[in-house]
Amino acid sequence: MVKNAFGAGLIAPIIVTTVLVLYLTGSGGLENSGLQNSSWPKFHADNNNTGQSLYVGSQAGVLKWKFTSGDRIESSPAIGSDGTIYIGSEDKKLYAVSPKGTMKWNYAAENMIVSSPAISSDGTIYIGSIDKNLYALNPDGTLKWTYTTGGEISFSSPAIGAAGTIYIGSDDGKLYAINRDGILKWSYAAGIYYSSPAISPDGTIYIGSDDGKLYAINPDGTLKWSYTTENVNGYIHSAPAIDSDGTVYFGDNSGKLYAINHDGTLKWSYTTAFAIWASSPAISSEGTIYIGNEGGNLYAINPDGTLNWKYVTEGAIESSPSIGADGTIYVHSFYSVQDGKLYAINSDGTYKWSYKIGGGSDFLSSPAIGSDGTVYVGSRDGNLYAFS
Repeated sequence: MVKNAFGAGLIAPIIVTTVLVLYLTGSGGLENSGLQNSSWPKFHADNNNTGQSLYVGSQAGVLKWKFTSGDRIESSPAIGSDGTIYIGSEDKKLYAVSPKGTMKWNYAAENMIVSSPAISSDGTIYIGSIDKNLYALNPDGTLKWTYTTGGEISFSSPAIGAAGTIYIGSDDGKLYAINRDGILKWSYAAGIYYSSPAISPDGTIYIGSDDGKLYAINPDGTLKWSYTTENVNGYIHSAPAIDSDGTVYFGDNSGKLYAINHDGTLKWSYTTAFAIWASSPAISSEGTIYIGNEGGNLYAINPDGTLNWKYVTEGAIESSPSIGADGTIYVHSFYSVQDGKLYAINSDGTYKWSYKIGGGSDFLSSPAIGSDGTVYVGSRDGNLYAFS
């Protein structure tokens, strides 16, 4: 069924079950990683990139506060165990913002930050920059070390493995594995530019590429397998997401959502009506896959590859959906050069709420959900928004 922006709204039951906890921690998302044990320590919440939260997010979309940076925000927020929100800005700074919306500190890189931060178990914050560097910052905002890659680090965001290894893609086409002391472990050339890595429980690293392939890389940096999409001129900017059964989901610029078995064979693909540019799939605890496309459609796809529902927003969706513990889906959409909206959609595809924010086209910041239910998202108007 198709829902539009004026559909009736239903509030889903607010239930957090043991099943959801086991789904997230047992899948390798947080428990089997070097990530900090917080509500949202990296892009898309965990190393499996599920975008699924343990916490119920904002039910009414009331603006709590907004924090203004010096330029556009395309980075997505990460949240520390003490509730601090970390986010990058095109003013070249990484900001640490308190849960009350005040600045704790900022760190100036040498160029814009559009990558999203990841927080390790020891509190180190990792962030990439257009200046080609991966930065490691102490919890007080001081520099720990930098590692210089061979190209810009644009939208690829770090994942942190169980041994503390940091994985990130660079515009030089390589996936980098950096030890927690800042020393290169290995790099793998795969034509990567924008996709962010996901890490499975067995340590396999998955990442999409501009050569139209999904790569599965062993923890020692050797190729496990690669899957070539059906689009000859395709590219994969979408970050892969890994289900609890090992299925890997990603979208490509032809508008297809792919489901790949853990051995690299095709499980199924679903064709949407428009390109999937940067939106990455989110996976609910029940196995439903959510993804947006350039046509402004949010799709809910069943685990067997059939359509559950789609919801039509007022503009293109380039951010990645996030899922509250009650099943509410939060997604950022833009519809004009001036404005965009953050949408909250019920798990049955009906409208819950939306909030109009400024900033113009290309809303790439994806929502993060705090342990108190606050939903955070950045905007190209330079603001970090908090909704209670």
